[in-house]
Amino acid sequence: MKKFAHLCISSLVLFVFNHSAGAQSYFKPSLFKINYSLSTPSGNLVDFTDDFSFRGISAEYSYFFNEQFGIGGRAGFNHFFEESNGVTSEQIQIGSSTLTVSGNQFRNFTVVPVMFKATYLHTNSTLFTPYVSVGLGGIHAERSIEMGKYLIEDSGWGFGFAPEVGILIDLNDILLTLSGAFNSSTGNEVIDSYAFYTLDLGLAWRFN
Repeated sequence: MKKFAHLCISSLVLFVFNHSAGAQSYFKPSLFKINYSLSTPSGNLVDFTDDFSFRGISAEYSYFFNEQFGIGGRAGFNHFFEESNGVTSEQIQIGSSTLTVSGNQFRNFTVVPVMFKATYLHTNSTLFTPYVSVGLGGIHAERSIEMGKYLIEDSGWGFGFAPEVGILIDLNDILLTLSGAFNSSTGNEVIDSYAFYTLDLGLAWRFN
């Protein structure tokens, strides 16, 4: 049993050593990631919908000037949906008239962030590489309320800010990624400022 334990430990140490040596032998400056995104609303968005969302995806590319610092871009999609419990009322404007409509509500809120992104990798580790990043850019939001035959829609762009922390798990030819971010937007003249959290699970590739 002891021999088997020593063999397992030795094999693990040898794998980490070889992995570290191989990772340091060449540098690939480009990193592409694709993520499945989970999200939950925050701030003013909770007043519109407070349901957890499983509908999200994002993709990003970064170019690294060295093994630690890189810049790039990110685009994503997150959709929040909520159905009202029971009959609710909403005022809508039709021409110069204001109507009060009652019924079951189906609320949709869709965001599409398009941001520049700066990333710092903590590269002292071997298999696991923690990182921090910040995104700046625009977030397009589309909000709608469906009540029977009536549909109320608003949309527009706002300035977005998205700090993020995460980890890369290097499996040689591919990387697994896990990250969390806080996304906030200034909103616009028809949609108030809002925020949401995301948890991203994804895959990444390095290349020249």
